[in-house]
Amino acid sequence: MDSLNLAQLADIPFTTYRESAPIGREMRALLDSSGLKLEPVIAFDDEFSLACYVVASGDVVGLMLNTFEIGPFKEDVKVLPVEGFGDDWHPICMAYDSRLIQSEPLQVLIESVKELSEV
Repeated sequence: MDSLNLAQLADIPFTTYRESAPIGREMRALLDSSGLKLEPVIAFDDEFSLACYVVASGDVVGLMLNTFEIGPFKEDVKVLPVEGFGDDWHPICMAYDSRLIQSEPLQVLIESVKELSEV
C-alpha cells in the first residue's frame, strides 16, 4: 500500500488530534468533508503521543502531520500519504533570529523544518 484515502478509514480504527486543539479542528473539518462518519478511537495533542499509541496498539492507524516528533518511531511505523489532502493543507511557518545562540534542541528543530520545507 502506497497511500490511504479517507474512505478507507471508515473500516480502520484510527487516532488523530484532539478536537479542542487548532490542528484537531482542522482535522475534524477535513474528516467531515468526506461525507463519511469517521470517528477516531482516541485523540491526542501531538504527533509523539499519536505515534506512541500507534506503535503500542499495533492495530490502529495514526492520522497526523509528518513531523520530527515521529522520528523516534520511524523504524516501527510506515508513513503513508493520505489522498485528498492538498500539499498546502496545513502550512507550518517558523521564524528565528540566526544571530542568536540556539540550544541543541532548537537546532534539531530548525534542521528538521529545513529538511521538510520547500524553502
